[in-house]
Amino acid sequence: MKKSVFLLLMLAVTLAVYGQKRTPVKRPVQKVLSTNPSASSPVIGVVLKDKQYYFVDANGKISAPYDKVQWLQSLNLYEVQREGERGLVNEKGKEILAPIYDRIFEYNDKQLIIAYKNNKQGLFTKDGKQILPVIYDYINMDDFNEGLLAVQKGKKWGFVNRNGIAVIPFIYEHAMHFSEGWAPVQKGYRWGYIDKQGKTVRPFTYYFAYPFYNGVGCVDIDGCNFHFINKEGKDLLSKRFPGADSFEYGIMYGYYFTPGETREDDITITKKEFYRKNGQPTSEEVYDSYRWAGYKFNEGEQVEIVCNENDKYELINRKYETISAPYDHMEKISNNCIVVRTNNREGLINGSGKEITQLKYDSIGIFKTDKQYFVAYIAGKAGLMDSLGNEISPIIYDNCSTFKDNIALVLLNNKYGYIDKAGQQITDIKYDDAFFFSEGKALVKLNNKYGYIDNTGKEITEIKYDDGDIFSEGRALVKLGNKYGYIDNSGKEITEMKYDRAGRILEGKARVKLDNKYGYVDSSGKEITEIKYDNASSFFENIAIGIRDGKSILINETGKEITPPIYDGIYSLEGNKNIVKLNNKYGIINETGKIILPIEYDYIYTLEIVKKGM
Repeated sequence: MKKSVFLLLMLAVTLAVYGQKRTPVKRPVQKVLSTNPSASSPVIGVVLKDKQYYFVDANGKISAPYDKVQWLQSLNLYEVQREGERGLVNEKGKEILAPIYDRIFEYNDKQLIIAYKNNKQGLFTKDGKQILPVIYDYINMDDFNEGLLAVQKGKKWGFVNRNGIAVIPFIYEHAMHFSEGWAPVQKGYRWGYIDKQGKTVRPFTYYFAYPFYNGVGCVDIDGCNFHFINKEGKDLLSKRFPGADSFEYGIMYGYYFTPGETREDDITITKKEFYRKNGQPTSEEVYDSYRWAGYKFNEGEQVEIVCNENDKYELINRKYETISAPYDHMEKISNNCIVVRTNNREGLINGSGKEITQLKYDSIGIFKTDKQYFVAYIAGKAGLMDSLGNEISPIIYDNCSTFKDNIALVLLNNKYGYIDKAGQQITDIKYDDAFFFSEGKALVKLNNKYGYIDNTGKEITEIKYDDGDIFSEGRALVKLGNKYGYIDNSGKEITEMKYDRAGRILEGKARVKLDNKYGYVDSSGKEITEIKYDNASSFFENIAIGIRDGKSILINETGKEITPPIYDGIYSLEGNKNIVKLNNKYGIINETGKIILPIEYDYIYTLEIVKKGM
């Protein structure tokens, strides 16, 4: 993230100076340097020449040409097209699927790829390894449930494993996914159930069958005659229904309907009935609440929240058993911490449904970035609480922050101070404003002036500055009057307060402005360049870009200019590489200014631009 931000900043600086729209210019195709960028040298951009796109790596090698390049965020891969056919390229520029397919999509778990060719389907891993050849008429989108996948070949269905081996023969008219060791399959005109060895475990007597969930199957006997059974085939309800849904949501759901006038018309449901697994009737609100809770438990989840018939919230386990008292509201923080509310009072319960605090709080505030600590409010006052229900500070403050570097900000009577994880104050509650700690130091404000404290609460500078910044690399930018300078982590000023503008120390350097010109200082406060540039970027990977007399110049970490002032623009790339623009053409130079890709391309896209959409 850091690199992306700085790259965009550098790009923005240069573009702002020139304000030029980069319009591609067509030139004859040149010889491709390499058919595949080096696997050890990742792709750093995409170049355009005569309407053809090429990946370019850090060595300046380019790929074979493509008609189109598109980023597929869900797969973290590039889709490429050539003559209308699609393939995939990874971030190293390697073709993991040649552009020979009609369509390519992510499969359900996003770790697999489904490819189409001539109305056939196949399955591949994200590194291009074939799981299933492109010979199947249909691949079930329910994934490899319990290690097996239902696929259709010709007019018949069977099951394959993750190695692409057919383990259950293609003898069925249709098949659904495995659940709880069984899968519903159709043989002839009837459905039954098989196990993972292909053995029939429930006979082919059903008109239709759903997979089993939590020991409950839903089957249709002879068309519009659904009932719910256990694995022994015994009815769990005495009633049967014209229509029904599976037990995937933890509720048996049957309905009555009026068919449409034509086959294409939707049916009209006239009545619904809902039952728990024990056969007790329940309401549609409860069924919907199970669906609202996530339809089914996600991986790793042990508890979920549902709503009962009385619009009360309850906690359920994976057996869909209620394990908590009913509450007016619940908010799950983790599998073992839930905020609950009843009668306008809040508290915490654990994943077993046990109350770990009294319901005595007006409210409990949850931090977005920290799920271990909460702000508890009583009678307009705040204190900090951990996820085990322990009050780690007295509830006496007007507000509290989360912990950062084991220290939290507190507010009392419009003044700020700090407490530690033992709830002890490490400063007086006296500051007009205060900020989080960074590198063991925090910026504070008192009487309209700024200064710094350390993590013991000691003031390491006078409270005298007109503004300040957080510490970065042992240095902080401060403002005194209308001028800027720097202090070290002891609070000592290491530069004069003389700069009109200045930036944060990053990579040991910072950009400064004086008398409408820019230059650079190092972390000791020494000026490593003359203050002579019309504009300048921050350092990124020990390289900065300066602008002088309308020309862009590359500057290294010592402040030395490593390119002559000839380029119309320089734009940063990953891997210490830079796009250069000259006479409306583009190329790439390295960190020493050496040209590694000739300046002859119509345009060069950074990976950030490619991923946003070219």
